[in-house]
Amino acid sequence: MLLTLTLQVFVIVFVIALLWHIFEKAGQPGWASIVPGYNIYILLKITGVIKK
Repeated sequence: MLLTLTLQVFVIVFVIALLWHIFEKAGQPGWASIVPGYNIYILLKITGVIKK
């Protein structure tokens, strides 16, 4: 049980770090990767789905 929880926390932290890096490379603020909803909006802007 403790191993599973540790692995889940590690994966969550790893994903946040990767998204933070992607956002900064795309010229967006890194903190936007941890805001629910807003991060999807920014990802759509980065990929070109939203043209604003």
